[in-house]
Amino acid sequence: MKDLTTLVEKLDEIKTDKEMAVNKFQREDVNRQIDEFFQYFNAINYVNINNEDKIEQLQTGLASVIFDESKFVDYLQENNIEYFTADEYVEDGYDQKHEPFDIFFADWNQIKDKKMMDFIESNVDIEWSDEWSTCDYCHKAFRVQPDSWHWKPHYWINEDGYTCFECLEKDIHIHAYIQHYLNNKDDMMFFDGVDLEKHGFKLFNNENSYNERFISGFERSDKPEDILKRIDTDKYDFLFKHYSSGQFNVHYELYIKEK
Repeated sequence: MKDLTTLVEKLDEIKTDKEMAVNKFQREDVNRQIDEFFQYFNAINYVNINNEDKIEQLQTGLASVIFDESKFVDYLQENNIEYFTADEYVEDGYDQKHEPFDIFFADWNQIKDKKMMDFIESNVDIEWSDEWSTCDYCHKAFRVQPDSWHWKPHYWINEDGYTCFECLEKDIHIHAYIQHYLNNKDDMMFFDGVDLEKHGFKLFNNENSYNERFISGFERSDKPEDILKRIDTDKYDFLFKHYSSGQFNVHYELYIKEK
């Protein structure tokens, strides 16, 4: 194996060749160099190298030229690491840093090689598979586990699978979505993209949202079953809609429609 200084210099040459390649033969030569360089990188990851500074320099350079998604998939499969992928995020607050590669989801604790894990984190968008899932229609990713007290789901799940809120905005399953929450006192809608008035509903609580607390305190706590006593459920259909969340409570609204 060549020493790391030589490899780093070789990386600069490959970058230049990649930018200058204009025909089939040049591109094939660059691809051959990339394959060769990737083999060197794998070798580095499985021997005892103490020069960490050069490894970090090498790994930083690898991102734009060397990373090959198909080889990364081979690595996961060869190591029996279960994973799934997504094309992009639909969850608010998340952006891909390594496009055009997919987002990968797995239990990353299975990778014990620290150098390999450092390389993955530097070159791949990764998330934990037990905290995320994907839409069955657009294949975009969203969280299924909260990451803060004000988090709310960006998806709906029913017997047909997961539907993200972007797809619900396109009227995919919107009727079934409303029906799921109709006359359901134990659940509430989180999707803000549906105009309930267009579907015949009107807001029952005109002035304030209802507030249900999860711990005892001085602030009022509105229970859905108590609120429903104020309407004639033989005459009106109802549904509850999420308004906002606090650390120990949730605010929601009540919509009604004459049967």
